[in-house]
Amino acid sequence: VVAQLLERDTNLSDQVSSTWGEILLTETVNSMKLKTPAFDRLERLAQVLMLEENEDYDDDEMTLDKDVPRKTAAELKQLMIQMFEKYFLATSPERRVVSFRVYSQKGKSIYEANKGKPGVLSSYDDSRHLKQYLSSWPLAPYWIQK
Repeated sequence: VVAQLLERDTNLSDQVSSTWGEILLTETVNSMKLKTPAFDRLERLAQVLMLEENEDYDDDEMTLDKDVPRKTAAELKQLMIQMFEKYFLATSPERRVVSFRVYSQKGKSIYEANKGKPGVLSSYDDSRHLKQYLSSWPLAPYWIQK
């Protein structure tokens, strides 16, 4: 995975796509500080995923934070398990779920039957109203927060 994240763009179209992709990811952010694209996002992720035992990648070649300690495979596995248990496990109090349904013309009767029920958003205004009150709605992209 680390090798794939650190793979360089081989042609101009790949490089343009990557660069504009990072710029567009910050388009919806309101804060000017957080609007700065994180062009090193993949390198940061690779650095976090690098194992202590992995000597294939030299820290001197990476222009990132030298204070990020490398983890052993067991430590990284434990962190992944903790994240799964905290955010994805069905019994976790931190878990949040959003379910979307798109109805075709055939399902119009089902849509009409559910329209207006508690917890069912049936219009763009409903979704905008909900967005105002979501405490879990991210204030900044995950790759910019420290």
